[in-house]
Amino acid sequence: MRIPPTFLPACMTACFASLLAPFAGAQDFQVDGPCAEPASLPAMGLAPGDAGPTVLLTNIAGHPLAEVPGLAGVQFDPHPTSTTRFDRPYGSLNGHWVLAAHTDLDASVDEVVIVDGMYRLKEGDPAPWAPSKIMGGMFRGYAIDIDGRWLAVNQTDGPSEFDQYLIRFDGSVVTPLLQEGATHPAIPGLTVGDQFSDPVLASNGAYGLLLQELGGATATTDEAVILGSQILLRTGSIPAGQANGETRELRDINVGDLGINFAGWRHVVSGDLVGNSSTDEIVLVDGQVVSQEGYPVPNSSLTEDIDRFWWVGVDPGGSWYIRGQNDGGDDWVVRNGTVVGVAGGQVPGTAAENWAEIGSASGFFLSVGNSQGDWVLGGITDNPDTSRNAVLILNGAVVVCREGDPLDLDGNGIFDDDTFLDTFGDNDAFLTDELKLHTVVTVKNGNGARLGQAFLSMDLSNGALGSSICIASPNSTGSPAFMQITGSRSVAWNDFRLRGHNLPPGQFGFFFVGDTIVNVPGAGNSNGVLCVGGTVSRLLLGGGIVFIGASGVAAYNLDLPSVPLPLPAIAPGQTRYFQCWYRDNDPGPTSNFTDGYSVTFLN
Repeated sequence: MRIPPTFLPACMTACFASLLAPFAGAQDFQVDGPCAEPASLPAMGLAPGDAGPTVLLTNIAGHPLAEVPGLAGVQFDPHPTSTTRFDRPYGSLNGHWVLAAHTDLDASVDEVVIVDGMYRLKEGDPAPWAPSKIMGGMFRGYAIDIDGRWLAVNQTDGPSEFDQYLIRFDGSVVTPLLQEGATHPAIPGLTVGDQFSDPVLASNGAYGLLLQELGGATATTDEAVILGSQILLRTGSIPAGQANGETRELRDINVGDLGINFAGWRHVVSGDLVGNSSTDEIVLVDGQVVSQEGYPVPNSSLTEDIDRFWWVGVDPGGSWYIRGQNDGGDDWVVRNGTVVGVAGGQVPGTAAENWAEIGSASGFFLSVGNSQGDWVLGGITDNPDTSRNAVLILNGAVVVCREGDPLDLDGNGIFDDDTFLDTFGDNDAFLTDELKLHTVVTVKNGNGARLGQAFLSMDLSNGALGSSICIASPNSTGSPAFMQITGSRSVAWNDFRLRGHNLPPGQFGFFFVGDTIVNVPGAGNSNGVLCVGGTVSRLLLGGGIVFIGASGVAAYNLDLPSVPLPLPAIAPGQTRYFQCWYRDNDPGPTSNFTDGYSVTFLN
């Protein structure tokens, strides 16, 4: 049923009379006269279970999740400005995770390992696999599988030639798998040195590892990548696929750049060849050179030579990634041999942002995927608002997260904590098959002051609902307001929900939908940009006029079969564009818009 406009209270009708005209011409939005809002309009928060990222751990002083779980009275190190109190998280396809972190204990005993939300190891404690030995620092590499079994590399006290271990935890059972100075089935006759790293736990229970200093050799003369009893790669071999048909030997393999997928059939590493240092760095996929320093990115339109590789890896499904930089300082990302991001190129899911040209630092910071073919790319954009210019892109199409997004730190479903996402760590994340991104971030308040770090779980399953079509302008809060859409694109399910965030508290506004993208800066003498046009329906009915409470959030449940005229009911296959107008005082009475969002609907 369509409710006639006369249903609106008289005050609403008077205040919004000019807003009911089609968005055309001067776009004369009237915002000068006061209008008392009915007391029945509540402050809008979030629906239950729809509170955005979930905080799993944090080192923000005083927060309940800042206490190390299982160590009463011990807090994670409350270091507001540091970005290294939490290490890179490692996770499984179904969401098991392991994370190392610093606590507020003395520096000699301050590091701990947390698994699935519970403390399991602590620096300075007796080693569970060798009680006569004391565990050293915890930041040495981890892996975890779908059954919750996990690997850790730890260096204990004792004779230096025998003090490093690879251990496996199966529930309550601790098994030492490898010790420095021992032999390994993959390399009989040679002892393992004190440099082994990058553990991987495959689906068949076999573990993978980068072994260095074999037989007591230096780290650059005998190294190997192993999986179970197999040698996947070894220094001294001659990798195929080198530029110009060269046959140079592999000189060393880089720590931190080993990736083996969950099923064990794909491995990715970076390393160096013997000889010319300007063309020696390479990336190998299954032992084959796929990219080489001093030459352009293969199978791309990029013409400048590669200067360096920032990071390489593989996801559980076998897709491989390279992040690198050309001689001119332009960064790029390759996925399975295809460039999916490059400095100066358009950011997917946006209409006016390009990937930034950083120069001496990496402009991309995240490239992870799951076993289902989903993947997330993170990078810095040229958004002039530098407090909002880091974004996460899902599947090369949709902006699912942005620096400056509010964080519900206390988990009450309302963004009223004055906390916002600040920076994302360098590949400090993993993606589950259920599209949950677990990541370490820094957190700031509304004034931009860094508060500390947080380990978050972000549900990206609604990220495919649509994509951003324009950039919003800052409002009286100091930052732009932005849209978020939850529910689904299914017309049959009819659970489509619009949300506006970072809106000015105490004001009011409404959502609207159109069938065309426009670009009208200052529409109606506003401080924002109108980007939704054509035939426009203002979602003023059914509680559509929203009062913005202290949370700065407004929400609207759209009944897809009953979109107000003049647009017809939304049908499968149609693409519609959404935006929110709101009143503001910046510095005097004015109005503004959120960013816009494009959605194509399904059955």
